[in-house]
Amino acid sequence: MKVPATRPRPRAPETSRSPKNANRSVGVGLVVLKAIADLGHAGTLSEIARAAHMPASRTHRFLAGMIQVDAVRQDPASGRYDLGPLMVNLGVAALGRVDGVKLGTEALRELTERTGLVSVLVTWSSNGPTVIRWEQGELAAAIRIREGRTLSLLRTASGKVFLAHLPAEKTKALVASELASSGHRASPSPLRGHDDVERLKLQVRAEGLADNRGESDAGIVGLAAPIFGADGTIAMAVAVIGVLGVAELSHNGPAAQALRSIADTVTRSLGGRPAPA
Repeated sequence: MKVPATRPRPRAPETSRSPKNANRSVGVGLVVLKAIADLGHAGTLSEIARAAHMPASRTHRFLAGMIQVDAVRQDPASGRYDLGPLMVNLGVAALGRVDGVKLGTEALRELTERTGLVSVLVTWSSNGPTVIRWEQGELAAAIRIREGRTLSLLRTASGKVFLAHLPAEKTKALVASELASSGHRASPSPLRGHDDVERLKLQVRAEGLADNRGESDAGIVGLAAPIFGADGTIAMAVAVIGVLGVAELSHNGPAAQALRSIADTVTRSLGGRPAPA
């Protein structure tokens, strides 16, 4: 008995609810959310569409869908769109799981690999800028940094970064103490009074980097950048250290570019905004 051949079942057409299209929709939705976040303020439909590189009509459809799940909110008066309660809650939860010191420590390894220089991670303590991690470079002359060492606020690159970005009330006493100390008066530091300190703070904020040229330890130079947290305040400083006359630590050199890149990456991972270049 001949068995009739069976026809292959026709492939069902892909619908808007298929997994493939659903994944694509999630991806596009994230692009729209990132566009809103990158604006830094509530945006109009046209601003968000332009930032997302999408037609306004398509952007509007995604915004309408995300409003329904509280991922986006729309101001009833202005019509502008901003991140909604869902994104705020997710962001807070994500930041609560971020280990800033771990991220900074991992970044030190990359920074040293890229520059060949000693790199250090510095945080603020009650005694001032304090080294919490360091990575040995490939220098002919070994430079040893003791973890737990308190750094000069006025004569080290990392100290100057904290000086520039912390509120004045947090640094006022240390500044006065250092300016009056015999060690500072005997150093080659150009900072001799409070006017010098204020000019330095403005310069560091404008350039996004701070340096030292043998002001703390003879023959040692450094370059540092700030790492910011989600609240906009300085969380840590990251620096590279080398030998005077050997390390090229200009503010626009390769080491400075690597330093800015690493600091900006860690800042973004912490939910902060990088310093202006």
